Amino acid sequence: MDSNNMSLLASATDLPFLQSVAKIPAERTTQDLTIINAYLKHLEALSILRESHIRNLCKTIRYEKYDAHHILFSRGELNTCWYILLSGSVFIESTLYLPRASFGKRTPRNQYRTNECVMLESSELLIIDYPIPNKESVMRVDNENNQQQAIATIVDDDDDDDDEEQLTTTLHRKKSSRIRQRSVTGINANDMHSPMIRSSHSRASDTSSAYSGSDIMQSSTNGDDCQLTNNEENNETDDESETSSESFPIYDFIRESLMKDAHERTDDDIESILEFLLHFPAFADLTLHVRRELCKVLVYAHIEKANTVVMNDGERYDSWSVIINGTINNETIDGQLMRTYIVGEGFGCGPTLDQYYHKGIMKTHVDNCEFVVVAQNDYYAILNQDEENIRIEESGKLVMIKEVRVNNEEQRIPREIVIKATKEKLLDLLVDARQLIDDPSFVEDFLLTYRTFIKDPIIIANKLFDYLLDSNDPTSSEHIARVVLSWVNNHYSDFESNPKLSEFLEKFDDYLQHRVPECMRSWRHTFNLICYTKSSIRTITITRSTRDDILNFEILGGSDTLANNGIFVSKIERHSKVYEVGLRRGDQVN
Repeated sequence: MDSNNMSLLASATDLPFLQSVAKIPAERTTQDLTIINAYLKHLEALSILRESHIRNLCKTIRYEKYDAHHILFSRGELNTCWYILLSGSVFIESTLYLPRASFGKRTPRNQYRTNECVMLESSELLIIDYPIPNKESVMRVDNENNQQQAIATIVDDDDDDDDEEQLTTTLHRKKSSRIRQRSVTGINANDMHSPMIRSSHSRASDTSSAYSGSDIMQSSTNGDDCQLTNNEENNETDDESETSSESFPIYDFIRESLMKDAHERTDDDIESILEFLLHFPAFADLTLHVRRELCKVLVYAHIEKANTVVMNDGERYDSWSVIINGTINNETIDGQLMRTYIVGEGFGCGPTLDQYYHKGIMKTHVDNCEFVVVAQNDYYAILNQDEENIRIEESGKLVMIKEVRVNNEEQRIPREIVIKATKEKLLDLLVDARQLIDDPSFVEDFLLTYRTFIKDPIIIANKLFDYLLDSNDPTSSEHIARVVLSWVNNHYSDFESNPKLSEFLEKFDDYLQHRVPECMRSWRHTFNLICYTKSSIRTITITRSTRDDILNFEILGGSDTLANNGIFVSKIERHSKVYEVGLRRGDQVN
């Protein structure tokens, strides 16, 4: 593999992975499988799988490299596998996929490809094969007009039916259980920003990521928090798989994990509980490490009947509790309602050893109220351990807080994830390619959430372009270019609605045309393709007093060209009337 392709991967430490995964599956050693397993666990495209299933996948996953313009698959072909992009870019219909994105999954009612996939540049792929059905099942699927499809499960040949059924439930339940979140709790709201909470996930459009395995990302804002959400495959996941009828076995599975004694819970139990609880407001301001530690010690409580007294007036709290099902009313002694607690809200003692007393009478409002409860001593010990966080100061001022996160299995590799930082420090991290070694999705999270702490996005554009001009390192230049491509590809509306950002795109296009290293020459084609596929039809009205008035823009193309192309705006005078109404260079005129 040449050095250019290697630079597209997260870091040079991925070389052992590439050497291991490139081997024929039958020839992989135990060490190879360990290396592959450690890498796959950091891909969000595989985060729906449990550790045991990822270990099994290590035995079958394949690696391939294809040249530019290669047709990976065509419409109508039998869909036997899906892909994770390691480097390069691919184009499917109107969607561009960048590294760490997954694509090519089956739809629930169709085993055949519905689109053509073309490699835009030399690209490296991981290939995950679907289980091969027997001939009888293939005939049955054909006869039923592709109305049934088995969910692909990655299990050993000797796994029993119960294991397969459990994984099927897990695939429906977890749209992405890669639980890497950032809590939004500012030390100083004016100085520190941590706008990144990551969780599992719903669909949005306009989103294939350059840095994350999530193909689809969406942002939503609630107060000071911004939750990032992702899903598996654009236009390829059947919404019927999310029906409420499947919520009951899923919840039963969570309940079984919660009802176990703390010392009996497995790592899978803890991760399942963690995923279940991470959406609740009571956990929103806690770091991932703290949440996981709480999941290890919390206990399950159930009150069967409504109007059961939970706490009496003046009763001392000995725990901290979170409602996971049902509602609770807190009333005065004479029966007047003071507050209603709903699912996700917490009550009880604080993170100290002080004595806390309840005011009012707390009763269940409905039948079957359920809680998770943490003893006060455990709650205090967990919330007051800060050795997992790294506080970074500059000139006596706190500028960044990092959380040390360790992968859960054999490798135990510590990674420093930024959970809070000043605006200036976040911008510095955005242009630093080394940040992706510990936090591969930092760029994606930043671009999704910058609106919460940066009012004018031209600040980001100027930072990127200035760094691009000053950098003499091809790796750094490539990193900045990839950030811009990710921004344009995932959030094109930012540029359509902002004239200053449109000018930034023109400068970036000029840079790609004249100033990039030889290894990045093809990036301009990719950039232009993104702009073309993401642009939308607009109606612009230009009024002139006479036909002789200057239009203030130039065009090219049309029937005068050999290819009889469309008519495009090639140049436009800034601050002219047509510019102010929204006409831009590159617009096609119909």
